[in-house]
Amino acid sequence: MKTSIKPSYKSVIDHQVRMELCLSVEEYVFVDFIFACKKFKVITYADFKESIGFGEMQIKQLFLSLREKGFLETKKSAIRTTQKWNQFFDDENAIPEIVEYLNRALGSSFKHESNDTKKHVKARLKEGYTFDNFKMVIDSRNNEWGEDAQMRQYLRPATLFGTKFESYLQYAIANTTKPIINGREQQGKPTNFDHLKGAYSDIPD
Repeated sequence: MKTSIKPSYKSVIDHQVRMELCLSVEEYVFVDFIFACKKFKVITYADFKESIGFGEMQIKQLFLSLREKGFLETKKSAIRTTQKWNQFFDDENAIPEIVEYLNRALGSSFKHESNDTKKHVKARLKEGYTFDNFKMVIDSRNNEWGEDAQMRQYLRPATLFGTKFESYLQYAIANTTKPIINGREQQGKPTNFDHLKGAYSDIPD
């Protein structure tokens, strides 16, 4: 006999995330509740009604809408969240891998448990950047700053993964692309970086 869950749940609406995902408040609460209870195999109508006040008809309508948008899937009578939702909330799982790569590349010993490091990494992950993007920034900045005694101090999570992350990434992408000139690959680094002017005008603390 399957047992209904009785979770203690209080939704905290993150309006920025909700808008990024293009969800109504009701849709957000619906998936947020499922996510909060995802360790359980079965969530019943009674659980929705008891915890967040949704009735059976409302649940059916929300379920169909969210499944069509790609946020839900069903398997063996269970309701599970999919990657489209998890990418906004499972950031904790990616942080150790990113910090481990950083430490290997730099020979450093930053801690992935650090609140400051987690803050910067999670902010970039929520903006949609991938593990490969982090690797590119780490490798690019290490190549640029690693041999410079003055700049080497900025090879740290707060700088690399801070507000200039997009600029660092675009610089890395541009420098790994060899433009074609007169049918031949240009030797050395490309020079068309006008869109990056001011990107390094200052270094974050």
